[in-house]
Amino acid sequence: MASIIIRNALLSDIDSCQQIEKSAAKRFLDSEDEPIRAVAGGELLGTEMLISSVNDELCFVSEINQQAVGFIAISAYANSWYIEELSVVEHAQRQGVGNALLAYIKMLAEIKRIPSINLITFNNVAWNQPYYARKGYIAMPVERLSEQFLTLWQQDAQHFDPELRVCMQLKIDIDKF
Repeated sequence: MASIIIRNALLSDIDSCQQIEKSAAKRFLDSEDEPIRAVAGGELLGTEMLISSVNDELCFVSEINQQAVGFIAISAYANSWYIEELSVVEHAQRQGVGNALLAYIKMLAEIKRIPSINLITFNNVAWNQPYYARKGYIAMPVERLSEQFLTLWQQDAQHFDPELRVCMQLKIDIDKF
């Protein structure tokens, strides 16, 4: 298997990131749930969000053989990071690309002393909640969400049925370094 390289995304990578996201979303077509299948043809992460993430140096591209195959875009909050999107192009899935991106941002969070990384994902899709749980992310009850995360949850509920979604958090050992 070829090496996975992770680098900071550039503004010139935005189109590639959106193409990667489109490719990754095709995987949702296999779902029996219509709202989940709709992800395949749904909205992409907004260009403005990607630009912001790139400008904040919180968007990272993974490459195999100098070809972009995945990306992760993050938003920074007072005491946490929020994963806006993690996508891997269809042909590179299950090759460790997503794992590498998650490990990379965890390492950066440790170095930068960011106490947690948060996300919202589908609770009954095998490559969503169970995947993140294997990486140490814990499902968070809505009652325990911070004000910032609760706002994100409410925004998410405008697009998806909350019964299909779950908030997850990875606590970071900020005293590691």
